[in-house]
Amino acid sequence: MATQIQRGLRALAELRELCKLGNLGPVVLKQFLRLLDVHESEVDTRLRTLDREIKALRARVIDYERIQEELKKKDEWGLWNPNVFKKEILPEFIQSVITDRRDLEEWEIDGDDAKAALWILDINKLKRTNDEIGHWAGDILIQTLIELINDVRRADGVAAARIGNGDEFAVLQKKIKKFVHAHHTATRVKYEYRQRAWERVKQGCKDRGLMPPSLDLINSEVSVGVVVLDLSTLHSGALVDPDQLAQTWLDRGDQVMYRNKREETSHICSIATAVKDGELVQVEPKIRMALEGLLDTD
Repeated sequence: MATQIQRGLRALAELRELCKLGNLGPVVLKQFLRLLDVHESEVDTRLRTLDREIKALRARVIDYERIQEELKKKDEWGLWNPNVFKKEILPEFIQSVITDRRDLEEWEIDGDDAKAALWILDINKLKRTNDEIGHWAGDILIQTLIELINDVRRADGVAAARIGNGDEFAVLQKKIKKFVHAHHTATRVKYEYRQRAWERVKQGCKDRGLMPPSLDLINSEVSVGVVVLDLSTLHSGALVDPDQLAQTWLDRGDQVMYRNKREETSHICSIATAVKDGELVQVEPKIRMALEGLLDTD
């Protein structure tokens, strides 16, 4: 009986530790006291029941901690933390393509045709909008772009993150067959942003009795740079450092986005790339079109 009581005391101590997240201490203590009052023949049965309850509660605590950890990785919009995106999402995706082609099979895309695109998006004239109209207007611009990114994320299963100083975003679009698919999707986001964002700001000014935004602000865009990577150039045994390639991919996306910003055009800027000797290299447009069957090479 003494051994059984010691087992019960140890179980109680562990259970009370697990119960710190909730106010269950008094309930547990009452249950344990009842346990001591029962007939000796029933003690083992009660202890086994208590063991099962401890295991179930331990599993709930583990789930709770896992959920809390996941919440730290994403913001309230469901976008990845920039460090997680840069150091985990991108490198792990690259590594998975190198070592395991099953993802490509799940996409129902032939390995030779599989491509992924990294978009970098930046809201133009956000600071000026905040200064001249108000931060509420800047928030509308940010929220509109996030909504559009999330529309793509839900439809295409992409990963997205908020990076930079809050007005810059990254999108990893995985399931594409051709360069033009990524180009068209990103172009649609840019067009929809132009249509929605400033209409909302103009309505906000009207509701607040403010002067409408200047034409210069209304015509501002979101700059978009898209870098499409040919995944067929990533294969097992390739001399590729996933972390380094992920950073190069991001840097190239940033460069292409800033090119789009300098051009001040209604179009996006996109390039095709491949991995050669472990490095990310740009594929010339004519070569890319020939590879995709969009150009007659005869």
